[in-house]
Amino acid sequence: MSQPLRSLSPQSARIKREHLTGLILAGGRARRMGGQDKGLIPLAGRPLIAWVIAALAPQVGRILISANRNQAAYAAFGHPVIGDEAGGTELTGFQGPLAGIAAAMTRMETPWLLTLPCDAPLAPTDLASRLAAALVHGPDGLGGMAGSGNLADIADIAGAPGDRAQSTTSPTNNPLPKKPLTNTVHSTPARSDLAIAWDGARRQPVHALLSRAMLPDLLTYLAAGERRLETWQARHRPTIADFSDCPEAFLNLNSPEDIHRLEPLLPAIPACSTVAFQGIAATQR
Repeated sequence: MSQPLRSLSPQSARIKREHLTGLILAGGRARRMGGQDKGLIPLAGRPLIAWVIAALAPQVGRILISANRNQAAYAAFGHPVIGDEAGGTELTGFQGPLAGIAAAMTRMETPWLLTLPCDAPLAPTDLASRLAAALVHGPDGLGGMAGSGNLADIADIAGAPGDRAQSTTSPTNNPLPKKPLTNTVHSTPARSDLAIAWDGARRQPVHALLSRAMLPDLLTYLAAGERRLETWQARHRPTIADFSDCPEAFLNLNSPEDIHRLEPLLPAIPACSTVAFQGIAATQR
């Protein structure tokens, strides 16, 4: 397994796409789809997972697919497929997204994990860069909980070193009160290793950027019988990234009716971004 990122100064640290593993979560039961495997259901002639792969591939060095059935069908898309049991927690399948995330963190060889679901075909093509920028710059006023500001292991993708000095969201001048953590089972890290997307109305907890350093706590959480994704995320003081300019990017399809309604609208829906993640500044629209 490769080594984590070295401790770098905020001015010189930089994350690149080869530091990222992308995880597509396709391990659910899809009850509202009549039990069909969501990722394999076609949208405009392409399986849902093919839409997600197209958005994710330019942003990461490697892709993993979390699936608990039809694994051969998913493997045909050219990326490794892992089940919940691969996480070293003695879990069987269909244990929820955290089990898939744990399995991916156990297998991946990069320091960062970018997650997104298989049923959101309009995923942002700048998801990685904007989530990473949120980690660098801290809270953005959207109700997120910031870390302590220790940026030693956080990537500086927000442009030239001078850009950081212009940030107005440092731990010392942040005007937002920090929210107390709830439902804490174990100790909370001193800084945020987690960024979550916000679509302008709500958080999108499955669209997230996580540090591999969070794996031990995640395994402990799962071993205690816990499964709720948002409760675990709250333990890690997540930073919130603003995607309110493109809420359509987080549209998820939960029923056959959703797919039928979306298909005729696809030509009129703008892409959230056409800029691939290259370790540069987050795209501003």
